[in-house]
Amino acid sequence: SSDTNLDLGNGLADRSATLSWGDTSDRLLLTVYWEAVQPVEHDYSVAVHLVAHDPPRGGEDVLAQSDSVHPVMGWYPTSQWEAGEVVRDDHLLNVSSDATPVAVRVGMYWVDGSGAFVNTEWLSLPIPK
Repeated sequence: SSDTNLDLGNGLADRSATLSWGDTSDRLLLTVYWEAVQPVEHDYSVAVHLVAHDPPRGGEDVLAQSDSVHPVMGWYPTSQWEAGEVVRDDHLLNVSSDATPVAVRVGMYWVDGSGAFVNTEWLSLPIPK
């Protein structure tokens, strides 16, 4: 587990994140603890990417992803979080046997009125041994 304290710049912070191999050697488990530093205006989606190059140079470097429209398996919109609240969010990533990932990246985003993605900072975690 690593205490990250990464301020995402949107009223949210990533307080800690843990990346570990799941019950099998082809799945990674990411556990993130988000904190609402202040009330959040937008409903942010979560992006979790298994990458072959960090930062990714293009779509081909994203080997797998576990995105959700809201944190907590899609159930808990960020606009409902109270200031100071800490929320646990778990993601499973399938890793194919021929993949050579270097990291898992996690961030948040929302889509503005023009359909453009507005991304937060990304946290990058190295693949565990």
